[in-house]
Amino acid sequence: MPTMRKTPTILRVMTPFPHFIDASASLDEAAEMMSHGFHHLPVKCDEELVGVVSERDVILARAAEQRSHVVLDVGAICSRPPFEVDVSQPLAWAVREMVRRHVDAVMVMRDDHLAGILTMTDACLLLAELLDPEIEDVIA
Repeated sequence: MPTMRKTPTILRVMTPFPHFIDASASLDEAAEMMSHGFHHLPVKCDEELVGVVSERDVILARAAEQRSHVVLDVGAICSRPPFEVDVSQPLAWAVREMVRRHVDAVMVMRDDHLAGILTMTDACLLLAELLDPEIEDVIA
């Protein structure tokens, strides 16, 4: 008889307690944080989640800064509002919504507070693990 696998949850796949950046931070500050392996950062203003900034956003904006000599901050380039899901939402629904909305990261909320971040990379790694359980050894 085939074994039944439990459906993976957002909690299992997300990165909990993500680092965040203030909307007033410079692009250089964002680039420095991202140099430590973060590809998406939640953006806060006065402790309120207002957006998300990607590594690609920062790279493109820094190039624009150099051309135009206009100094930008993270708040000026972040995607607003961020796509948010509750931690209790089904993972499959969240991933489908990410695809439908063309977003690479979703802010996972618990009781209206940021609990984690779920990225398309997280979803792809889970898919690889489900397709080939031995792949986890390579990924880890």
